[in-house]
Amino acid sequence: MTKATVILAVLLTAFPLTAQLTVEETKEAVIVSSKHGPTWKAVLDKTRGGAITHFHLPANGPDVTVDRFGVFSLFTMTAKGPEGRTLIKSWQSQQGRVDKVKVSERAGSIDVEVFGKSITARDEQMTEYRQKYTFLPDRIECEGESTWVFPNTPLSYSGMGFEFAPRVVAHPVRAIGPNGPVDLPIGPGSGSRMPDGLDYPFTMEVRFRHGPRVLIRAVEVPPPYLADRHYIYERPWQTDWDTRLYFEGSTMGQPGKGNNTVLYEPGKPFHYKYDLTIPAAPLPNEPPVVALVSPLQDARYYRPGATVVMTAKATDKEDGPIPAGRLNWEVWPNFGKERKMLASGTGASLKFQIPREVEVSTDFNQFWVKVATTDSAGLAGYDYFGIGVAPPYPASPAVSSLRWNTSKTTDLGQGKLGGMAWASDDNLYAGLGSAVVRIDGSAERPRLSTVGKLPGAASSMASLGEALYALVITRPGLPPQVKLAWSNDLGATWKLSEWSFPSPGSSFYPLTFVDAGRAHSAAPDRYLYMFGATWPEGTNPCTTCRCAYLARVPSGKITDRASYEFFQWAAGERLFWARDPSRIQTLLCSPEGLDVPSVTYSPLLKRYVAAIQADGKFTVLDAPQPWGPWTTVATYENPAKPPLAWALPSKWMAPDGTIWGAFSSGGKVRLMRGSLTGK
Repeated sequence: MTKATVILAVLLTAFPLTAQLTVEETKEAVIVSSKHGPTWKAVLDKTRGGAITHFHLPANGPDVTVDRFGVFSLFTMTAKGPEGRTLIKSWQSQQGRVDKVKVSERAGSIDVEVFGKSITARDEQMTEYRQKYTFLPDRIECEGESTWVFPNTPLSYSGMGFEFAPRVVAHPVRAIGPNGPVDLPIGPGSGSRMPDGLDYPFTMEVRFRHGPRVLIRAVEVPPPYLADRHYIYERPWQTDWDTRLYFEGSTMGQPGKGNNTVLYEPGKPFHYKYDLTIPAAPLPNEPPVVALVSPLQDARYYRPGATVVMTAKATDKEDGPIPAGRLNWEVWPNFGKERKMLASGTGASLKFQIPREVEVSTDFNQFWVKVATTDSAGLAGYDYFGIGVAPPYPASPAVSSLRWNTSKTTDLGQGKLGGMAWASDDNLYAGLGSAVVRIDGSAERPRLSTVGKLPGAASSMASLGEALYALVITRPGLPPQVKLAWSNDLGATWKLSEWSFPSPGSSFYPLTFVDAGRAHSAAPDRYLYMFGATWPEGTNPCTTCRCAYLARVPSGKITDRASYEFFQWAAGERLFWARDPSRIQTLLCSPEGLDVPSVTYSPLLKRYVAAIQADGKFTVLDAPQPWGPWTTVATYENPAKPPLAWALPSKWMAPDGTIWGAFSSGGKVRLMRGSLTGK
């Protein structure tokens, strides 16, 4: 019997499993709890494909999973199009739809069988699957099969995913090899080859910083997995600090990844079996736990030239705190031609000065930091940090000046501004809280009349053709629930979407539409664009966000949620948009925090102009496209403290450069006149 077999036997049979399981079924979930030591609670989400989207360890302790992916979440993908360049994907926990759930109890176990299908972002069916969970006091077994039904193209890739929350995993994840545990090399999202000497059945050990651990074992995998021999243990700075683990099998035969000899059999189900064990006994020779103390990993945005001070601590379960002098630091660039170490040091902290000349990346994560230590047995533990540098937005090439008359403002009305839209009847319509008001007359002498009421608080308004649209906050809080409302009678009555943001599997929610002239007639393309935020950093209004994000929808399909796209990045003239909102990437960023911008297209400049609150000031930016590149027109002191919302209504942008800003402050909406001069 090998050393690894002995270890697993100890873990699985540490003492008799006398604890009882409990199960509760609701309309949306099946909740299973174990009183076995250590206790745990699993939530199988019926609305998210039947994946386990919450796993508490212990039962009254932290949720160690990421709910948008969860654990036991099957991922499938096909390559379609010229040379297989178009990838069509579906995550069970995001696009999975459950048809039926069967719950049954036996002596000492609970069975939950899920029948469902995976759907693409375009609402096309990819697979039919059956997934049976057997809940035992000390483990969860998952056995299933999936049948590929997507037409006219074969299954190219599948993977079984386990994703854990930021700052809960103690790195490294270890693989149980024939001679005991070994560190599992971390790698890119495209996956890594399994280390030599490791093969299926493949076991990963995941330790948590607060003490418990789990063993994840691939008991039975489809034949392409055996030929591919790839796994994903992704670099955490590429995953918003989640710990992402996948067993995977690709048939695309790419260089260094995938195989093109063992394929998925067309029309036949592929089978799999995995289990997640919660062992009562620790493995011998446990690595130390290293944890970054400051800064927080989600507060990683800085200015060029700034000095970042990082601190960390390390503990060993047997020996207690590890001396600070045994902590070792390394700083590396995240991209670029030269990938050499930029800084290093020892001790409880490290100072790193960001270079003043920094290449801007779309994910604002220019550097990554590793802090590591070794214990007396030579075992290593480590943690990571990402340093993101907010781009210095240079001076505008199109605007020479924008001056505001801050000495005189006009009261427009009572309430909280929720956007302004120039409608087909030549009037402005604005949201003031849940009230919809029509504004006729000039900016100097506006006249307001209430025309309707929204089913929530307005965040932004837009006009396209004869219809008005509004982003409506139907449930405040963190995150807010944002829905789309639309009116075909100029605001008198409204319909409300059944769908909402944030959508399952994503934290993005839109807050402001881009204003593009009367009934959207000045728009340079066929899309309606919107800017938004993500939680948990965001609030309503988003005064503590660090970043803003961009989405769009064809102007004829605004009420169709499946038609929305989410900006990822631009590479020269090529733009990358995703149907999956969880893949949205940062567009604008400020280390000190920024509000989601109010953006208007200016036909005079043929550019987009944005009013944004950042660094505690009011700033106007401009860009040739909604995705940039953004430049700075000017920065001003806020005319009131604090403005709650801004708008630059296109109706009041005159050819002579006169511009009006509307803003909320002190329970009122005020107007301020400006003068814009082009270059």
